[in-house]
Amino acid sequence: MQDAAVELETVLATLPGDEQADLHEAIGSIMETLQLIASAHARLEPPIAAD
Repeated sequence: MQDAAVELETVLATLPGDEQADLHEAIGSIMETLQLIASAHARLEPPIAAD
């Protein structure tokens, strides 16, 4: 997903203003999803036992 966000940002620079807003919103949604996935993944990992 992170690669998709980078690609969308590259395309963003070539679009007219109104289309840029739509694409910017899509990028924001992707980034929010990445944060949710990272947070959920961190909670699912078992704690590392101290030696």
